[in-house]
Amino acid sequence: MVGKWHSQRQEQMNNRKKFDHRWFLWFGLRLVVVGALIALLTSTRSFVRQRITISVDTNGAAMLGGAHLPPKICNAAFSALAALGVKAKVSLPAAFADRASASKAADTLASMYRAGLLTTNQPHNPQEPQMTEDNRQTN
Repeated sequence: MVGKWHSQRQEQMNNRKKFDHRWFLWFGLRLVVVGALIALLTSTRSFVRQRITISVDTNGAAMLGGAHLPPKICNAAFSALAALGVKAKVSLPAAFADRASASKAADTLASMYRAGLLTTNQPHNPQEPQMTEDNRQTN
């Protein structure tokens, strides 16, 4: 009888030690996960790709990552990318289909310039007057 009681008592102690050990592992795992989440949320800039390529096809349509950007959302998309601190390269075709296509490509470049996506410029300051044809002739 004493031997049985002793083995049960020893088994309970072993179970308690295992429980304590598991609790420590779970606590450590939670601590690592919380630390990783904090590091991920505080350093999102390092995960954002800092350079993208905007391609323009022969019809003058802008493409971002292989997907066509409709003209209605180009300005908003470029402004959002600039707000994230992303800079862009432009890939133009050797020749355009017609003059309208070249005009669309020029509009895309102007939109990128206004948003500040090109590496050579800063974002447009809305308080600064823009140069128009009338201003250029008087200057």
